[in-house]
Amino acid sequence: MKLFTIAALLLTSLASASELKITSFYYLDNESRNDRAAEICFSVKPAPTSPIFANITIDKGTNSEGHYNTFVGPRGRACVVVATWRGTGEVSIPEVEVQAKEVAVNKK
Repeated sequence: MKLFTIAALLLTSLASASELKITSFYYLDNESRNDRAAEICFSVKPAPTSPIFANITIDKGTNSEGHYNTFVGPRGRACVVVATWRGTGEVSIPEVEVQAKEVAVNKK
């Protein structure tokens, strides 16, 4: 029981101490209005000791809403190429219960 309590406290402190930040979100080809490919990059601090799962939601709440998944490695950073029509995206990591605010795509 003590081991379970210590593990629960450790996970709670990890969740409350984590920071998730979208570091960049931009179209890969700014010259073409038909090319909706964009790259979204993010980081989580502190970096995980083992890979953790991340969810990326693009164009949330629209007909073109898309969902992408990736793993974040021990460096705490990841980038994913996505398709976006509205130019908005957000990232969440359920394991540590953090979510980055929705951001708009930037011009490169």
